[in-house]
Amino acid sequence: MFLPGPCSCGSVLRRLDRISGRIGAGVVLRNAMTITIQELDEALFAIDGVLKYKAEVTNGRGKDVLNLSFYVMSERKAEVPQLAVRALWNTEILRAAFEDDALSVGTVVLQGQDWPTTGVKKRKLVDKRRVFPAEWSQLNKQE
Repeated sequence: MFLPGPCSCGSVLRRLDRISGRIGAGVVLRNAMTITIQELDEALFAIDGVLKYKAEVTNGRGKDVLNLSFYVMSERKAEVPQLAVRALWNTEILRAAFEDDALSVGTVVLQGQDWPTTGVKKRKLVDKRRVFPAEWSQLNKQE
């Protein structure tokens, strides 16, 4: 959290390291891994032409499903869904979740010109599952 050494401005206060994310901003998957919007940002904004995206986690058959919606300005727009899946697999924590069969990619859609803005509201990973971590053990016993 804090950087070593004094600030170049001469202040006596300790220097803060880079802050990333918010407490409670991640989504805990069935295998107890947590994915965050920051991990998705790193993977998805690296794709040429991606201007905005929305991400949500829903329930699938025995696993969590990541659904994505993109607003893209690129001549290669049709390639974005495939590039997105590849980018997610190249992200260490997400690859581990895919390999552990805790997460799969669901729908990946491209939005038209009328992308609704969130204004000043921060982008977040939306959890739309009906079953939450405390209930998973009960769900697994029933299957």
